[in-house]
Amino acid sequence: MDAIMNDFEISIEAAALNRKRLIEALPDAIIVVEGNDLLTRSGDTHYPFRQNSDFIFLSAFHHPGAALIIHPKGEILFIPEVDQKHLVWLGEAETTKSAKSDYKLRRVCYQGSFEQEFKKLADRYNLCYCAPKLMSKLKKLSSIKMNSKDYRSSLNRLRQYKQEGEIELMKRAANVTSSAHKELMKKLKPGMHEYELQAIFESHLTNEQMCHSFAPIVASGKNASVLHYEKNNQKLKKGQLLLVDAGAEAFGYAADVSRTIPVSGRYSKVQARLYSLVLQAQQKTIDFCRPGVSFADINECCSLSLREGLADMGIIRGSSKGIDKLKPEALFMPHGVSHMLGIDVHDVACFKQKRGEESRAAFKRMELGEDMAITVEPGLYFIKALLEDRKNLKKYSEVIDFKLVDRYKGFGGIRIEDDILITKRGNKVLTYAPKEIEEVEGCMERMT
Repeated sequence: MDAIMNDFEISIEAAALNRKRLIEALPDAIIVVEGNDLLTRSGDTHYPFRQNSDFIFLSAFHHPGAALIIHPKGEILFIPEVDQKHLVWLGEAETTKSAKSDYKLRRVCYQGSFEQEFKKLADRYNLCYCAPKLMSKLKKLSSIKMNSKDYRSSLNRLRQYKQEGEIELMKRAANVTSSAHKELMKKLKPGMHEYELQAIFESHLTNEQMCHSFAPIVASGKNASVLHYEKNNQKLKKGQLLLVDAGAEAFGYAADVSRTIPVSGRYSKVQARLYSLVLQAQQKTIDFCRPGVSFADINECCSLSLREGLADMGIIRGSSKGIDKLKPEALFMPHGVSHMLGIDVHDVACFKQKRGEESRAAFKRMELGEDMAITVEPGLYFIKALLEDRKNLKKYSEVIDFKLVDRYKGFGGIRIEDDILITKRGNKVLTYAPKEIEEVEGCMERMT
């Protein structure tokens, strides 16, 4: 990848290659993809626009109201025609001429010609691949045979294996995310509010011409025991930990990083011990990730490490047989340790389900492959709703010391997350925000 190319140029080349890959996977047919429209917030105002992820993957076109037809001899992008009202209120927009040049497309037409162009192509081919929601619309225009199942599985398969340009965009998002976390660490001090730290993070992204890839989690103290905490409105107090789960997005491609840092600038002995337990689990799990390893294997690797750490602290006890069956560490980490990463922060995956099998179970059986991107995010939480649940108290009474656990109620939680790319013989960590205790404390040294 040419280092001089900017993110936009990379995304254009990546989309062109993705169209080629998709038509090779679904030959001798037409493929129709519809982009997102603006979503009304209220009255005449809209939510910030975010393009359909498949549309980003195949076109890199980040404007509302577009559609795309891909066929063996090329592609046609359909865009809204700009009227005077648009020019007055929103300014200039892409024309067919500018879009064709900017996005390096074979043809660009206005939306008004979609039906005519679709009918022409439908007469030449016997099959159309599209999303289920498009079928009824297209069936009104032609009797061409429709297929949505193979469309979805083929796209998922392509999206889960990243090509060079996509990897470059993810690296750029990872770099900005890592530096934003570091900037937040440097500026954090007791007495600030969670939303002030969120603003620091987002300001860094804006300065790099990126946006966040999901709503940031900035959780201090006990708030960190809420897995998807998003209020971000509490004041930070000395002695607390702050969990920050946030990421940047480079032309649709996401990063996702979590760090847990001491508000006072130094981890207490208890905080350091629990933090080291999670960090060790993450390091072991990352080292374990390579082609051929399943998501179930990754979870097991992480779980065993957490179990050993909690046993060393006396929180988990009992016979090996009972522990293996009950998996008591799950009470302290009630989520998976990994998910796919790409255009969506929880990106798509392609896996086959057995008859009657839930998709979650099928995903766990899926094996890692070269050029997949995933996160590794072990956590350790003291969640009141789980620790005081009568069913859990009964179920884990023999293997968890709940009297000892009572000391940690209100502690919150710890999560450490990085983005990794699976390589031929192992993996490469894409994110580098400080996470070793000495690194984090060194970054925050000015506070103490």
